[in-house]
Amino acid sequence: MILHVFGSHGFANFLLFMMILAVLNRYVFRGIIHVFQERVLPGLMNRYEKMLRWILAWQKAGMGIGIFIPAVPDFCDAVARKRKQSSILPEW
Repeated sequence: MILHVFGSHGFANFLLFMMILAVLNRYVFRGIIHVFQERVLPGLMNRYEKMLRWILAWQKAGMGIGIFIPAVPDFCDAVARKRKQSSILPEW
């Protein structure tokens, strides 16, 4: 209030805002932050770890399928067209 009298309205409003945030932090945010850090965050981390373990367990199968399935249409196309020898490689 004293700063308002001296004409420093912006700084006075800033200090008032900071005091309100300090009170909110002390009585409201601490409980919310504690619950988040002690319960919610470990649960999220456990689910993320399980998902990563599942993905890595199926990685080899997924890589094999990911390589084989796109190769099938290409092979069928090559057989159907009866491609000639590549013109890039020299004939010996």
